[in-house]
Amino acid sequence: MGLVQETLTLMKTKTSFLPDVTCYNYILSAYCHTGNVVAAAEVLGLMEKGGLELNSLSFDAMVLGACRVGRIDGAIGLLRRMEEDGVKVLYCTYGHIINGLLGLGCFELAVEFVRVLSGRNGALDGENFGLLARVLVRKKRWEEARLVLEEMEERGLEFQEKVRGESNVLSVSCLLNQISPSKSK
Repeated sequence: MGLVQETLTLMKTKTSFLPDVTCYNYILSAYCHTGNVVAAAEVLGLMEKGGLELNSLSFDAMVLGACRVGRIDGAIGLLRRMEEDGVKVLYCTYGHIINGLLGLGCFELAVEFVRVLSGRNGALDGENFGLLARVLVRKKRWEEARLVLEEMEERGLEFQEKVRGESNVLSVSCLLNQISPSKSK
């Protein structure tokens, strides 16, 4: 944190550029991405001291940081705070929590989390269910993946996956066919 503090001080004293919320969000994101929530908390303190208001990206970084250190409860608390404060929740913020739950092996909780969120926004549902299905397939959790894909099909959801910068709509039924009955046993 020392070098960051020194850089911010130089910016304030030697240039006409005053660090804004975007500048702090980059620093916050870097710390949270690596799971250094102690340094991230210091950055939040600097933001507060500077009178800067947290935005969607600030909260997204904090949710990621909480998930990286296995504190899903903290991440969900931040999500609640965002909703209460009227801060727009980014799709990727939900994704951090889904990935965090799956990373901890909490497959049933991840499925339940996605179901609880469903119905608010069709595109968000497609993203969340799609992420859940992709990770379950990657982790060879065939039965759970099959159930999620079947639920997506029942809901008429599609999801997109970016491959080499190209966005492709993936067919849920095609993915269901790839999960053969022999794999689900």
